[in-house]
Amino acid sequence: MLLDRLDYFISAARLGSFTKAAQEWDVMQSTISQSIASLEQELQCPLFIRGAKGVSLTERGQIFFLDALRLKKSFEQAVTSARA
Repeated sequence: MLLDRLDYFISAARLGSFTKAAQEWDVMQSTISQSIASLEQELQCPLFIRGAKGVSLTERGQIFFLDALRLKKSFEQAVTSARA
């Protein structure tokens, strides 16, 4: 799993929108969609419920979101430690 996919997932989950996540990361919306689809394929489960007015997390997506936040924080702490 690439870190950018994790970042895109966290943003989309937090914002409830692939479009807003794309704006936050200054990438095309299709980049977010493709990254999320790739992540879902890798995990072999849907993470989002896609609707006309945005996206929401599935039950598995909610669990993954909490774990992703912890992983992101651990990664950031590791980077800080390495630089110190």
